[in-house]
Amino acid sequence: MSTETKTSFRNPKYDDQVPLSSRGSDSPKENKSPELIEILTKVEVALQAGRTKQAFDIIVRSHNRSSWATNALGVCHLRLGNNHECIDIFRQMVLNSGTLALREDVPTVFKINFATALLADHKVSGCLDVLSEIQNDAHPAVQQLRAAIHDWKSRFNLWDRIDWLFGGEPARPLRLDWPLGELE
Repeated sequence: MSTETKTSFRNPKYDDQVPLSSRGSDSPKENKSPELIEILTKVEVALQAGRTKQAFDIIVRSHNRSSWATNALGVCHLRLGNNHECIDIFRQMVLNSGTLALREDVPTVFKINFATALLADHKVSGCLDVLSEIQNDAHPAVQQLRAAIHDWKSRFNLWDRIDWLFGGEPARPLRLDWPLGELE
């Protein structure tokens, strides 16, 4: 099954029918220009239709380098299965320079996308570390990631539990069966 097909599932838990232009931003430092809102709206429509490559192309052609456009680019990489590129994008956005601590001044959704990228790349411990630093535990995407990890761990056999206890990552796959990444 292709990544395009996997990521076309819709998650009814999210209010993804609300246009981007009407949602609030939790970034105090960056107001969205009308041009950026238009780009993100086009990206959102393409992603909702399962056309991730088209959404990616919209961002690239826009030459917009705002943090929100970069976030959307990371989401496209995530949905295309380019986990390493996605991790690199979000690492630069959310981590304090030279440390592994999350920056406090970036929107929660960027941190969630970083955690999701780590999880998609089978770095469960890294994902849990990022989730533990996110201040907004009530965010639906945080709860969804935690629930997926909890469900995954509940299916461990004895050897998986021992492996996990000693810092290993069990070979048992963790399935993420919803569209990965959040635009806002």
